[in-house]
This record gives sequence, structure tokens and C-alpha cells, in this order.
Amino acid sequence: MLMFPLIFISLGITDVLIILVQVAEIIHRYDVDCVPNAYRGNRQAYIKDSSILKNCTLQAKVKLLCDCNISYLYFVHFLQTIFLLL
Repeated sequence: MLMFPLIFISLGITDVLIILVQVAEIIHRYDVDCVPNAYRGNRQAYIKDSSILKNCTLQAKVKLLCDCNISYLYFVHFLQTIFLLL
């Protein structure tokens, strides 16, 4: 009975390590991308100026394929939790 949790925990750790290698980090900084050029040197003045609209829309296109199904990861985590409670 103790063997099932050990199997699922080791599978979960292995899956997480494999997935972490394939993670792509996307960095969008509001303070760099959305501050107008006139205020780049003094961002605090831009923040305090209430006459300027501070709406900003950032778009990112990720051109990577996802090899792993996310629902599979949740299912593995669910099974690990169930067997740990037994």
C-alpha cells in the first residue's frame, strides 16, 4: 500500500523536472514598454501626472508548441493527492 504513493510522487517529480526544462519565459515590463518617451527619465512624474491616461495594452505572440497536455499534469497531481491521503 505504501508503494503506490512512492510511485506517483516519483512520477510527479520526474514530470515536473521534464516540464521545467521546456518552460519559456516571456518578460514584458510595464515600466519600460508603457511609459512615454518624454517620461522615460522621470517615471515618477509620469505616475503622479493625473492628466495623462495610463492605459497600456501589451501583446505577446508565443511561437512555441506545447508538447504536454496541461490536464494530464492536473490528473497526475490529483492521483498523488488521493494516494497520499490513503
